[in-house]
Amino acid sequence: MKKSFAVILVVMIMLSGFSVAAAQTAEEAHFREVFQAAAFSTEYGDSEGGKLHRWSSPIVIWAGGEMTREDEEGLDLFIGQLNTRVGGLPPVYRTGFREEANVTVVYAPLERLNEHSKFYVEGNWGFFSFWWNALQEISRAEIAIASDVTSQEERNHLMMEELTGSLGLTNDIDSDPDSIIHQGWTTTQELSDLDWRLLNQLYDDRLAPGMTFEKASL
Repeated sequence: MKKSFAVILVVMIMLSGFSVAAAQTAEEAHFREVFQAAAFSTEYGDSEGGKLHRWSSPIVIWAGGEMTREDEEGLDLFIGQLNTRVGGLPPVYRTGFREEANVTVVYAPLERLNEHSKFYVEGNWGFFSFWWNALQEISRAEIAIASDVTSQEERNHLMMEELTGSLGLTNDIDSDPDSIIHQGWTTTQELSDLDWRLLNQLYDDRLAPGMTFEKASL
């Protein structure tokens, strides 16, 4: 009887191990799928054949327009989080001089957002446009956020979403509703664990701007 119990226990442990391994495999497969969608394509077209784009130089942000004190505080908090939580990301900091910045964040009425983000698509309450050089390194970005149709909570979300996109997670994802880059409308107030993992993967030193997903071979 004791021998039978021992056999059953061993089988149960083995099955438990297989279950954990299967869950881990499914989780990794999901991460690969999400990373490919977010970092190797863009929301409004992709002219570079699915290549990775990211920053290699310091990210200098100028913010202005119809900002509230809470907008400014939220931006400073998020910049601090990026600098401490994303290994490999170049330094991110703010400047008071627009001409020194390579990222602009402008809060303006919805009908004027097209003045502040070059490739703005009508109807979006938040939008970012970005440029890259011959090495596929992101070199400039413009972020526009509606100031007149949004609550403070919505502006907080849009700031994090558009800035995260301009760092190189350039496409929304259909899954994971708690993600800051989820396709559906949310007012998530912080990046999810998945979002931080995606950013850290994007700036992993084993990857490089211009890589295809196949070459990245996660």
